[in-house]
Amino acid sequence: MKKYSIFLLLTMLFSELLCDAQEWKPYEVNNTMYNIFYSNFNYSDTAFLITDTRADSAYHSIESYNIKTLNVFRPHNGNDFLDNRPVIFFVHGGAWTDGYAHWYNFISKAFTGDMGWVVVNIDYRLTSDSVFLADQYCPDREHCGDTINRSKAAWYPDNINDVAEAFSWTTKNISQWGGDTNNIFVFGHSAGGHLVSLLSVKTEFEPLRDRIRGAISLSGAYSIPALSEIVFKGAIEETFLGGYTNNAAELNEASPISYVSSGGLSLPPFQLLHCSMDLPSLPENKILFENMLDLYGHHKESFFLNGYSHVTEMTAIEEVTEVPTSLIIDFVERNRYTSINENSNNMHQKLSMEIAPNPFTNQLSITVVNRDMAKINVEVLDIHGRFIRQLFCHLTEGETQIFVWDGQNENGSEIMKGIYLIRVKSTSCSLIRQVVKQ
Repeated sequence: MKKYSIFLLLTMLFSELLCDAQEWKPYEVNNTMYNIFYSNFNYSDTAFLITDTRADSAYHSIESYNIKTLNVFRPHNGNDFLDNRPVIFFVHGGAWTDGYAHWYNFISKAFTGDMGWVVVNIDYRLTSDSVFLADQYCPDREHCGDTINRSKAAWYPDNINDVAEAFSWTTKNISQWGGDTNNIFVFGHSAGGHLVSLLSVKTEFEPLRDRIRGAISLSGAYSIPALSEIVFKGAIEETFLGGYTNNAAELNEASPISYVSSGGLSLPPFQLLHCSMDLPSLPENKILFENMLDLYGHHKESFFLNGYSHVTEMTAIEEVTEVPTSLIIDFVERNRYTSINENSNNMHQKLSMEIAPNPFTNQLSITVVNRDMAKINVEVLDIHGRFIRQLFCHLTEGETQIFVWDGQNENGSEIMKGIYLIRVKSTSCSLIRQVVKQ
């Protein structure tokens, strides 16, 4: 959706003058339900300036750059900004050493533009040996040659402390910008998945944990010592002062798995995802973490993304119809807090789905509400995302339609007991529900 009337822009300008001159700019994407506006905020009282000396053009603007900032994306329906929306607090990956928040602004297309949620996309201190404090010895890329006096910008735990500080800022401020502080979901990819998981379990962040409605980790790291030496040794040695070898104490202290226990520990629900072409040792890392969560009775759900790589599972988040995005949306919708006055069917959505009974033995009833009357595809997938059966692929006869699955595959054979996915997809959005066949 991209409709910026003169009245709307004047309204935005007037609002800017009233609201501490906060500038909201349109984030221009096509074919979304809502307009997207964004603004940049400092999440710390003190700026932390860095200069990135890497050669690629993507780093050329990173000089005297305040790394302790975040971007907030909020939805606008053409008349007003939406309020009390679920919040996606996003932490990017890059092996703790690489990446900047603005590289990942594309996630707002699905979450803000299509779903009408607020997105908080943060920067945090990187541990790269090529990133330095922007002081008198490295104020910019041209004047950063003093290898004796220039200072590396960060080591662990600077990164997780920044994530915690940005999250604290979000809990205190996001309601001003349309976010619902009862529904903040943390989401991270790769190193970002490690950091949001650590935020969700580490003892020192317990005061913040109650504000985390759910934790979503896409190919995260959960046991640092168990990561592949071939793949991750370099990043670990740039990130941790003690390095990779003979550093068990520091690496275990930084591992989310170290904090999962019983004894009354209350953790947010986790959604753990990894892909078929993931980096070596990350799938095994996920299994270790989910087994520990299971052992101590903490809620988690786990998904395998067939056909995605470590990169494409992340770039897929731009599109609401992609499997990773659909799974995340489903997790948020099932775990979000809904007030007594809120329509539990979430009428702002184009599609909604209810399934019953779950688990099922012989037949499963699938009720689909298709509010824009578009052509939809209803299909069954296995837990790895592989096709099992198509149930429907036409225009619905009315806004609400019920489909029945008899537990058979496309060839008419009864499927085995286990976990399956029901996906309802239109041209503009997609929903996935997990079901159990007994």
